[in-house]
Parts: sequence; C-alpha cells; structure tokens
Amino acid sequence: MSLALPPGLWVVGWLIRRRSDRLRNDIALARRRGARKQAEARLQTAAGSPDAAVHLADALLNYIADRANLPAGGLTRPDAVGRLREDGVPDEDIEALDKLLKACEEARCAGMDTGSSDLVTQAKRCLQQLERTWKP
Repeated sequence: MSLALPPGLWVVGWLIRRRSDRLRNDIALARRRGARKQAEARLQTAAGSPDAAVHLADALLNYIADRANLPAGGLTRPDAVGRLREDGVPDEDIEALDKLLKACEEARCAGMDTGSSDLVTQAKRCLQQLERTWKP
C-alpha cells in the first residue's frame, strides 16, 4: 500500500500541472471561460450609460464571439444568429436575442434612449438563457 502512494501522488501532480498548463496556454478556452463574466460586466456598464443600446449589443455580440472563439468586434447580428442556429440553440432563445439586438440597432440608428433598463433586463435574461442552452 505504501509503495503505491508515491506513484499515485506523482500522477495527481502531473494531472494538476497538465490542467494548469492547458488553462494558461489555450486562449480559446480562456475566452470561453471568461465570456459570461465579461458580458455581465459590460451589461453593468451599459445600465448606467446614455447610449445603453450600443453597449448592450456589443456585450452580447462579444459574448457570442468569445464563446464561439470568433474574432472579437467583427460579429454582426446575422452572423451571431447563424452561429447559434448551427450550434443547435433553441429557436425561441435565438429569436429573443435577435429581437433584442434589432431593438438595440433601431435605438442606435434613431439616436434615442428606448427604455434602457428594460433592454438591460432583456439582455441579462438572454445571457442567462444562452448560458443554459448553448454548448459550442
């Protein structure tokens, strides 16, 4: 029994080291793991901003880009919707996100504040739902 302890400890140490190296070197994994936290921080920033619609759309699109390991900042609403469809996200979740992003685009183009607290609430709901149903 005591002879098996040192090799067992070595294997456990090796597994911990391997996981640590993977987390440190795999950028896609790091982006996926931090996507929700970053999106929530961006949504909080949007809540107090006069141009909340711009920040909300950016937060959600960057979240999708991070989770799917796509280039940040280059994702459009149709691209995001298409990616979610490819990954098998339920249609009602995709439609809710698409409707919200469209409302943000309309508010941005019209240059008006269209109930930003309502949009923030919807964005948080969409984010939570995507976290539950989307497995990229």
